[in-house]
Amino acid sequence: ESTVLLFVNAYRDRFERISLPFAQPTLATQLQWAPDDLFKCVLLWFRGHDIAHNIRTTKTHWEIVERALGSEAVRVLGEVVADVFGYLLSGRGPITEEFILDHDALDYAFMAEMVHYLRRGPRWFADSAAAFLELSFLEQQGYVFIGADGKMTWRNDSFQLHRMRPSM
Repeated sequence: ESTVLLFVNAYRDRFERISLPFAQPTLATQLQWAPDDLFKCVLLWFRGHDIAHNIRTTKTHWEIVERALGSEAVRVLGEVVADVFGYLLSGRGPITEEFILDHDALDYAFMAEMVHYLRRGPRWFADSAAAFLELSFLEQQGYVFIGADGKMTWRNDSFQLHRMRPSM
């Protein structure tokens, strides 16, 4: 049990000292939630992310992707799948109802984490490259907007991917 608390404390410290300070000047949406409420969103998303790394179906063929695109692409795409799965898992279901009352807070926390990973650039780390791909997709599809000042905003009515039905 103390190991779990250690990781929770480490994640909380990282979120409050790195993710939120990087997010606040980058995200146009003003911070309107208590850090604890946002952190609950992050913990639930992390849990779904970790679960996703272990999901395999009869249609999961990472070796085909690896042969076609290389091992780095497999790592990046694995992070993308885990991020999206974690986000979708965070946005629906009975566990979510216990943790998250405000889906706008989930979106803010997700964007804050994306900014956290993007700060390292998309080239050297699979999770940073995944954040770059995710943000690029969201921007190209009209979910996220990047202003001339570099600030990011999103449409709450469209960005909330948790409202979509997962097709997994």
